[in-house]
Amino acid sequence: NVFYSDFDGSGYIKNYCGVSQPGKDIEGNTKINQDAIVFLTNINNIKDFNIFGVLDGHGPAGHFVSKYISNYIPTQLINHPEIKKLKNPEKIYKKFKENNCKIITDAFVSSDEVLKNVDFDVLQSGTTCCLIIHIGKHILCANTGDSRALVTFDESNNKNSKKLNNLQAVALSIDYKPELPEESKRIMMSGGVIEKIRDEYGQGVGPFRVWAGEEDYPGLAMSRSIGDLRGKTVGIIPNPGILEYDLNKTTKFIIACSDGVFEYLTNEKVKDLGKKFYIENNASDYCHKLIKLAFDQWLKNDTFVDDITAVVAFF
Repeated sequence: NVFYSDFDGSGYIKNYCGVSQPGKDIEGNTKINQDAIVFLTNINNIKDFNIFGVLDGHGPAGHFVSKYISNYIPTQLINHPEIKKLKNPEKIYKKFKENNCKIITDAFVSSDEVLKNVDFDVLQSGTTCCLIIHIGKHILCANTGDSRALVTFDESNNKNSKKLNNLQAVALSIDYKPELPEESKRIMMSGGVIEKIRDEYGQGVGPFRVWAGEEDYPGLAMSRSIGDLRGKTVGIIPNPGILEYDLNKTTKFIIACSDGVFEYLTNEKVKDLGKKFYIENNASDYCHKLIKLAFDQWLKNDTFVDDITAVVAFF
């Protein structure tokens, strides 16, 4: 799946791309890709009002959940009556910011409600959702689950220079894992248990997961998600963390990826790989190279390969 476009250069975004590749199971067969991409540009015919991001489904019907929510949440945001009537990016941004970003949080939280009416399994299937809402010079990153967004900037760089001598990367999202203090407190207060899966010797292996007491569900390796309705009984919540960033002349690109990218690649590696492609204004090759690098690392380090998705916007 590839979605990309060259902008005309008159707005903040110069170029963007999204690429998603299905993983492989332990037999080496290609899996159903449970990741989904969002890329909406010039929303409501407003320049510099764009939404992009990545969703990573999991469970038996994870591909249905991620696809459904990739349409549902952006639609809730852009068709919200308070947003739809506005034409000025600054006013749209201020409206989104009102009451602790209530419009955005409501779109995520209501997802669980609408999923109660679908005809696929959402008891033990769900999705992450990492959305970048770009309005004028403002970025709002709304994230639930463990997909991740990074923003890169180079304060040593002037616009005439072809080099990125001091490119820095900062996370725009929090990976919501159950072992985070605030998350574990909520889960345990809801009666959940946080433990690793045990091997035949009783040793904990893999990531910490959320369980309902002695039950063998939900076994989620994240503390927030959309769907996973059985997990909602033990403190899994759909509420997004929302972080903010203002674009400036040092900003280079923003990238959002499923954890298939970050399992074996550091933020630094993802950032450094982008330098050459940013200078060439080639978002498509950046995404393809990043996906291939992540894929090769999975083949080297594991018995299966996760679905791998990256979306990038060059500024």
